[in-house]
Amino acid sequence: MLIVHRPTSPALLLPRSPSSPKMARVLITGGSGFVGRAVARRLVQNGARVCAVSRTGGPPSAVADDWCRSPLIDWACLDCTDTEQMQQLIQDFKPTAYVHTVGALLEKSHYKSIIEPFTGLASLAGLKREEHEEATPQMTPDYNVINRDTLASVVECAGVQQAQTESPDAAKPPFVFVSAYAAPPLVDQRYIESKREGEEILFANNNVRPIVMRPGFLYSEERDWSMALAGLLHIASSAHKGPLVGVSSMIKSMLPPMIDLKFAHESPLRVEILADAIVQGIASKDCFGILEGADIPKMGNQAN
Repeated sequence: MLIVHRPTSPALLLPRSPSSPKMARVLITGGSGFVGRAVARRLVQNGARVCAVSRTGGPPSAVADDWCRSPLIDWACLDCTDTEQMQQLIQDFKPTAYVHTVGALLEKSHYKSIIEPFTGLASLAGLKREEHEEATPQMTPDYNVINRDTLASVVECAGVQQAQTESPDAAKPPFVFVSAYAAPPLVDQRYIESKREGEEILFANNNVRPIVMRPGFLYSEERDWSMALAGLLHIASSAHKGPLVGVSSMIKSMLPPMIDLKFAHESPLRVEILADAIVQGIASKDCFGILEGADIPKMGNQAN
């Protein structure tokens, strides 16, 4: 059942960026997740209307920021693979842009272990327990469902909506897919394969303007554990580009084949910078295709 919650308490919004899509109506799938919340926050602060879709239908209870209660954002409880409900939501909300942030590193596992794997491990060791930890964490589907099929469903519905409501020469709505640069070490390669298959599905749809973001490791103060890991990954990524590249190659040759260090080649990225890049990508009619590496912060800086 689809439940849409519209907050009644106004939020204190930050000054709007001149390049922000202030009149945009953006549908964010995976809106209550780490990346989805960052994108929703930026859009709301910039004056856009947002509908944040997730299986929980709202932000985590520990997230009590003012923007979550803004009249500019609606929270919808919906399974992205339910095309009938998704089509109805799109018809009602009438998005002018889409952002798909649904995804999981590990399949068929508990939600907290997916979204915050290091926090999950710490919790198992009795070292940390999140205040908003659910008593019965949700299980994620397999890679193909969570990383590929959810995208395919939303893209299909967005394409149908565009074909039904606009003339053939009308501007196509931007559709941003948050993919990944590479699979982290020890994570099944089917993770990145399902992401790449999702990208192909998006580019095959002629009714949207496809934008694929391929960030490396995402971090923020919201996840305190991610700050330390980001520092280590910054060092690792520098070793692949500077005078230590020979040492890096030697270490790689000594590791088992299943440990892919490509993930460490890409510099870590603040989730807020990714959100800025997504907002700017939506606003810029020339933004199209795959953005990775330095292209993402470069795009994000244009929003400031």
